[in-house]
Amino acid sequence: MENFAFIIHPITAKKDIARKFPAANLLPESFLELVMRNMKPVDVSHITGIRSKDGTEAEGWFIGCLLSSKQF
Repeated sequence: MENFAFIIHPITAKKDIARKFPAANLLPESFLELVMRNMKPVDVSHITGIRSKDGTEAEGWFIGCLLSSKQF
């Protein structure tokens, strides 16, 4: 069985976080970045049941890292 992981992250702190949490628009971006920097990665999804044409199976994970592109 093959394994993979895909890391997902917000591009900008304020804009992307505010899509999920509208109250984030009320906070300064510098504060959001400070909070995000101290948060641990989150296991967003475990994907199973992937099979290629030759029968090879794979499973993987989407891992959410809360650092913005600027913070990387």
